[in-house]
Amino acid sequence: MKNVPLWFPLSLSILYTIYGSAVFTEIKLITFAPMLAIIYQRKSFIVTLWISLFCGLIVDTVSSQYPFGLYGACYMMTSALCYHLKKHFFEEKPSAISFYSGVISSIFSFLLIIVTYIFQRQVSITLELILSDCLVSAIFDALYALIWFTIPMQAYAYIESGKWKKFLRKQEEEDLK
Repeated sequence: MKNVPLWFPLSLSILYTIYGSAVFTEIKLITFAPMLAIIYQRKSFIVTLWISLFCGLIVDTVSSQYPFGLYGACYMMTSALCYHLKKHFFEEKPSAISFYSGVISSIFSFLLIIVTYIFQRQVSITLELILSDCLVSAIFDALYALIWFTIPMQAYAYIESGKWKKFLRKQEEEDLK
C-alpha cells in the first residue's frame, strides 16, 4: 500500500468527516486517525505536525461542538506523542494501520478530554467517560480504519498495479477455449 498517494487517504478522511457524520450521527469517530497513521510512516516529524494541524482545522470547520482550533491543537499534540511510536508499526499492513489508528484515537480522545476540561470545565472526568472515549471508541476507530481505509487502499493499489488487466485477459482466454 506504500504506492498509494497520500491524497487518497486524505480524501477518504475528508469524505467521511463531511458525509459520514451526517449519516452515522451516533458514532463519534476520530476520522483522521488512519490518515495520521499513514502519514507518520511516510513523512518527517515537522511535516506530520503541519498535516495534523491541517486535519484538525478541517474538523474544526465542520464541527461546532468545541471552540475553533481545539481539534487542531489536539491533533498536533497527538502527533507529537504518537509519531515516535511508528517504529512499532513499521509496515503498512491492514492490521498495523488499524491498530495504530486505535492507539492514535485513544491518545487523541484522552487529550481532548483533558484540554476540554482545562478550557471549558464543562466535562466531569469519570472512569466511564475515559473508558468509553479512550477504549471503546478506539476499537470502533480501528474497525473504521480497517474497513474505510485499508480495503479501498488495497483496491487502489491493485488497480494501479495493472494485475486486473492480466486477470481479465486470463478469463477471456479461458472463455475462448
